[in-house]
Amino acid sequence: MTTLEDYIECVSTVEQHRHRPERWVAWANALLEKLSGAGVLPPQHLTRGVVVRDGVWVDRPPNCRDVKELRDNGTQRTNYRFAEENNCLRLLDVSFNKAEEHSAGVISGGSRTHVYTRLPGLAENYLKDWLFVVTAGKGIGSTFIVSNNQEAIPPGNWASAYFLNPPRNSPYIEEGFIENGYFVSPRDYLILSFVAAFEPVVSMSDNLGIDGRYDNLVEAWFRWKCEEQAQSMSQDCMYWGNKFIDELAQLRAEMLNRINKPQGRQLAGFMGGRR
Repeated sequence: MTTLEDYIECVSTVEQHRHRPERWVAWANALLEKLSGAGVLPPQHLTRGVVVRDGVWVDRPPNCRDVKELRDNGTQRTNYRFAEENNCLRLLDVSFNKAEEHSAGVISGGSRTHVYTRLPGLAENYLKDWLFVVTAGKGIGSTFIVSNNQEAIPPGNWASAYFLNPPRNSPYIEEGFIENGYFVSPRDYLILSFVAAFEPVVSMSDNLGIDGRYDNLVEAWFRWKCEEQAQSMSQDCMYWGNKFIDELAQLRAEMLNRINKPQGRQLAGFMGGRR
C-alpha cells in the first residue's frame, strides 16, 4: 500500500511544502470519506475479540459498518444469534457469566504493535491468544488479541505483549492510546467478524488502504485541492475538479462491470443452456 507521503509527490515540491501535514491529512480523510460514500472503497473484513457484558450484550467496534458473525473463540464453530439494538449486539439464545478480568499489572505504552506490561513471574508466551482490553486512554474500549509475549527477566521487569490485530494507522499508543487495561483468557471472550468503514489516516506515513487503481483519482483530488487554495475559480481548478469527477465515475463503472458480469443469453431448445 502507498503512503500519503508517496501520494502527494504527484504535485510540485512547492505545493508539497506550502501546505502543512495536517492539511494533507485532512484532505486525505475527506477523499476516503467521499470514496466510502460512493461505495468504491475496498471493504475491510476484520475480526476482533469481544467481551460479553451483563450476560448478553456486546459492544460494536467503533468503525463497524456491518456485523457478519459472532462465534465462539474456543471451537471457532459455534455461531451465536444476535439482534442489533442501540448500537450494540444482544445475544438471543445464550447468556454468559461475567468474564474474569486478569490484571495487566503496570502498563506502559509501547508502539502500535505491542504494549509493555509488568507482571511478576510472566512466562514467555503465557498470554498467547489472550485478549487485552483497554480501559483508559484514547483507545478506551479497544481490544487486541495477543500473539505472543516476552518473558519478564528478571521477574517483575517490563515485558512486551504483542498484538495480533494492531491498529493500522495509529501512532497514538505512544501518546496515551493505552493507559490501563486488563487481560481476558481465551475461553472468556468471543470473536466478532465485521465489515469496517475506512480507517482514517493520522500522519503522512500512514497508508490510504487503496491500490494502484486509484492513482489517477488521488492525483486529481490533491491537485484540485491545491488549486482551490490558490484560486478556486481558475481554469486549472475547474479542470482538476472535473478530472476527479470523471475518474470517480470511471472507477464506479469498472467496479459495477466486475460485479455484474455478462451471463450470456438463453437459447430456445437448450435446457438451461448459455452461450
